[in-house]
Amino acid sequence: MLITNEGSCQTLQCGQSDVPTLGQPFELYCTLPGQAEYYYTVILKKTSVNFMQIPTFAVNVNATFYDTVVGPRLSAVVSVTPGVSRTVTVKFSLLECIDNGVYNWEIKIFTTEEKILSSQPQTIDIKVAPQFGSEDRNNITFSPATNLVEGDTVTFTCQGDVGNTPVGNLSWFYYLNGSTTAEDVSNKATAGAPQNSTVAGRTCSKTRLSTLTLTLTKDMHWFVVRCTVNQDQPFNAVGQGYKMTQQIAVMYKPTISSLRKVPDASQYTDGDPSLTLSCTATSNPAPEYYWTYESNNTNRTQLGVGNQLVLRNLTLNSKGVYTCVAYNLIKGVNQTTNASTEILVVERTTPAPTTTTTTPSTAGTRPATEAPSTKPSTGGESDTNTGAIIGGVVGGCAALIIIIIIIVCCIRKNKKPKEIEEPSEKPRKPDLVSSENNLRNNMALNSSFNNSFDSTDHIKQRDDGLTYIDLQFDNKPGSRRPIQLYDNNSGGTQYADINLGSLPRV
Repeated sequence: MLITNEGSCQTLQCGQSDVPTLGQPFELYCTLPGQAEYYYTVILKKTSVNFMQIPTFAVNVNATFYDTVVGPRLSAVVSVTPGVSRTVTVKFSLLECIDNGVYNWEIKIFTTEEKILSSQPQTIDIKVAPQFGSEDRNNITFSPATNLVEGDTVTFTCQGDVGNTPVGNLSWFYYLNGSTTAEDVSNKATAGAPQNSTVAGRTCSKTRLSTLTLTLTKDMHWFVVRCTVNQDQPFNAVGQGYKMTQQIAVMYKPTISSLRKVPDASQYTDGDPSLTLSCTATSNPAPEYYWTYESNNTNRTQLGVGNQLVLRNLTLNSKGVYTCVAYNLIKGVNQTTNASTEILVVERTTPAPTTTTTTPSTAGTRPATEAPSTKPSTGGESDTNTGAIIGGVVGGCAALIIIIIIIVCCIRKNKKPKEIEEPSEKPRKPDLVSSENNLRNNMALNSSFNNSFDSTDHIKQRDDGLTYIDLQFDNKPGSRRPIQLYDNNSGGTQYADINLGSLPRV
């Protein structure tokens, strides 16, 4: 600041240090350049009232003066550069709100005549930083404050010291359960006009009040609301101070997120060892569960409680609709929801019996192995054990049947009647044997026989000159009786009738 006294060639250059800030040191100074002249008196005025007066001092002397009223918080220092300039600096060791105001310098120069030099006004507009969470410890309030339910409308109120130069503004954020990402909801808030701060020692600061209205959702369960003050920087969740609530609980009715089947299949077979139904729901307070069963559109029957239902030893009667009901109690009212699944059980198809064939081997006999079971696994360890037990029982039964068949065959073989040895043929009696001559004569007399064959074809002539006739036997099982021979000439005369013992039937 350059001050020129009218009618004089001397001027004043006045100014101040950095931005005046509450609680920080600060300086006002004024310099009179040029050749020194005799004595000076300096007065610093505040709003036209003397604020500090520096007594008359010699032009070439450095000196420090203290305000006897204010004490060491306020001092004045005179610095002289001989033949160049003289500077007077008023130092505030610590700015207070009372230091706000308009200041101007007045310098009296005593020469052959008195000269008065005055400066233009200098304003000290103290910058006051906001204070949230230090001197101002008020919490955020909200209404209603208890038994909050999804769908409720809640109003949050935040008030605090927002500083000055410039006056700060309030912004709003909230964090969902466990999240570190802030949701900016400042556009849903309203703020009042700044008021003088009521905080002790901060009359130069301002205070604001802001309200935020939110409609609660179930996702906001255990959320945290934060109110921040931002003075001279862009809004953010930290700002130059903030207040925040504790975690806020929000009650909401159950929602079923999953209904699972283990093992999971489109249909099941009667005799399957087990089927587990699992139901998962979310709510606050925590949900409770029960299960119902409905078959062929009949009345529902309650089966059990808990989020799991285990069906053991499935039968055709196990098929139907199974429903999981999740519920909780909110403000004395029971809140429920449900989800259903249909279970289809079909009749088991019995596999055809299998036969086992053993193939002889030169290296020994290899026992027949049973075909692997085709029954589907139920997916659990207990089901696997059950399948193994069933397979063992089936395999044991098949082996027992094979052993019984072998024993029966051996018994039948042992009971088979022994073959009767054919008795040796008795020697012919001499009187029954015709002499070769007689037989030959008879054959010559009877040239043909009615025995279904041509007698001439069956009469064999041998080299010894004898003639033989083949006998045709009865072809009935076990019979060795020859067919009788008849003389064609006489028509019925029996020539021979030979009886032999019959073989036993097998």
